[in-house]
Amino acid sequence: ATIGEGAIIRKGVIIRKGVIIKKGVIIGEGATIGEWAIIGERATIGEGAIIRERVIIEERIVIFPTAIIPRDTIINDQDDYMIIGPLGSRHSMLTLIREPFFLATGCFTGNENAFMANLNRDHPRDKYRDDYLVTILYAKQRWGIAAPVVQAANIKRGD
Repeated sequence: ATIGEGAIIRKGVIIRKGVIIKKGVIIGEGATIGEWAIIGERATIGEGAIIRERVIIEERIVIFPTAIIPRDTIINDQDDYMIIGPLGSRHSMLTLIREPFFLATGCFTGNENAFMANLNRDHPRDKYRDDYLVTILYAKQRWGIAAPVVQAANIKRGD
């Protein structure tokens, strides 16, 4: 790994091979930075965040605690991702990535179709399903992304 001048790396951080951390970066306790990731100048990675392989975080971006940024993602702008929660039966935070649209939580990481399949299997008619659907719909509307899969899911409050 290459670590720039003035970078602050808190205890328990895991940094994999080939990582480039530019000057002035702050990485919170317990965060993980995957292989070949690049963290831009003065960016901040929150406690317990997971940055997967080949991720690029541009300068001055803040990645909030417990976020999960999937491999090969580029975060150019603070609005390229969001974290909402706690949600689901595990009361975990949900990370949503704008492009390509991607979801990650404690029990799942993947695209919308795979997420919906898991949701339909594990939570066919309960409040957790509804909470996830409303959250996905909010994110897609905020980002101007069509939401036919979520809208077709017929959101109703579970028992």
